[in-house]
Amino acid sequence: MTDGAVPVGRGFKLADLDLGQRLADEKGYKRALDKAQTAMLGVEQAYRTRGLRGIVLFEGWDGGGKGGAIQRLTEKLDPRWVSVWAIGVPSAEEQGRHYLYRF
Repeated sequence: MTDGAVPVGRGFKLADLDLGQRLADEKGYKRALDKAQTAMLGVEQAYRTRGLRGIVLFEGWDGGGKGGAIQRLTEKLDPRWVSVWAIGVPSAEEQGRHYLYRF
């Protein structure tokens, strides 16, 4: 088990990736998740009480777990104060350009 990072270099094949890996330290993960959720709760409360806003951006491969991470990160928040904007598949024109062109 690695620290969560998958070494990717020349010759890497996704088919060779061990999908049976599990967390080495589940308690540590839960502590880190709780800390992140508490931080997000602080952002939400700042938004409601002082009119401040926070933006969290996720970037990664399709099927990389972004949706699950967002779900876990926001599960303790009041949904009235959370908005998630999913960016869909790029158009044919956008695929031929730098990915930031879309924004």
